[in-house]
Amino acid sequence: FVELVWRALAGKADYRPLLAAHLSQVAVLRTAQGVLWAGTALVVLRWVRRAHENLLALGATGLRYSPRDAMRTLLLPGAMLLRPLRELWNASDPRLPAGGAWRAHRMPIRVAWWWAGLLVALVLEAASRVLALASGRTLDLGPAMLTLVLGQVATIVAAVLGIVVVLGVDARQEEAAWRRG
Repeated sequence: FVELVWRALAGKADYRPLLAAHLSQVAVLRTAQGVLWAGTALVVLRWVRRAHENLLALGATGLRYSPRDAMRTLLLPGAMLLRPLRELWNASDPRLPAGGAWRAHRMPIRVAWWWAGLLVALVLEAASRVLALASGRTLDLGPAMLTLVLGQVATIVAAVLGIVVVLGVDARQEEAAWRRG
């Protein structure tokens, strides 16, 4: 890619083979990224099921979602995603006694930011594809590329926030299990 940029800047017209090679590399990387997204989604769904099963073992009551329902809800787009995550985070609070005391607590901001980051990443990804198709060019280095880069940054932010939430819930559940012993 660097060689391609240097040749284009130097005004050399023999960069078409490099462009074709770069586009095939990008296609392979985007396919790998899609496989990683799907794999990550499966891991998160399994984690949500396990974490919700842990809530039952910790004695949480008043749960709106069963482990299976929590997994299904995560597959729905929109704000419904926040409800099982709020339930999971708050019902895992080790400072609260077993039961339904967790229901009085609001959703933590880190969970909302994770959801927002994920939503922004998905919207920017779709927008970059639409912009690239609308430009009609094989390689659009304008708005489509900028939107794609911003989408990738949002994906990284959402991934980091997701890791923070997952590790946070796991730590809360471990401490709650230890305290409720």
